[in-house]
Amino acid sequence: MKRIIVSAVIASLLTPAIASAAPPAERAKNNQAVREDKRELANDRWDRARLDNISAEYKDAIAKNQPKRLDAIEDRFLAELNLEIGESRVEVAEKQQEVNASRREAGKERREVVRDVVKGRPVKAARDAADHADDRRDLADDRADNRREVASLDRKLAIRARFQALRGQKAPAALTEKSGLIDQALQLARAEVQGDKAEVREDRRERREDRRDNVRPD
Repeated sequence: MKRIIVSAVIASLLTPAIASAAPPAERAKNNQAVREDKRELANDRWDRARLDNISAEYKDAIAKNQPKRLDAIEDRFLAELNLEIGESRVEVAEKQQEVNASRREAGKERREVVRDVVKGRPVKAARDAADHADDRRDLADDRADNRREVASLDRKLAIRARFQALRGQKAPAALTEKSGLIDQALQLARAEVQGDKAEVREDRRERREDRRDNVRPD
């Protein structure tokens, strides 16, 4: 048994190019992820553009001392922020689902490796060990994504709470603070766009891996 385990470990270390072809379900999942992340990127770019306009208009209204315009822009900002918070809550729930799915997949691959070793199939064990390593990486990525989404949601909630406390105040200090809160929301929107771009790159990398796996011998 020890010889079998050692052989499996050596095979997994010395033959990293050996990999089983990505199943159709996995390829379809990765293709769907690319499409969804592209849509998310487009939506977040629109969100960023709207917040960018709100920030610029608010500063202009402060400079021109236009109280009614300031009130209208504050209403727009809170409406936009509420939409952002709703989207973030959906994202947090989806990311948690992805974490749960990745955890299940990693556990499944780990059990596959154990069965391969017990049945004396070192080459298959090496392939499944490589798949398990990929699944563990995916799980770590999903957990990191979930933490970022939760932190972003918490920050948006804090911005909303503080902005609402200052709602309607026209003192210079209050206006400056509210302008800063709008800019903080804008920074979060910009960070989400960058995160979306990273997700699209990761999805494309996984699709390339699928293509490579499909041309490798079993």
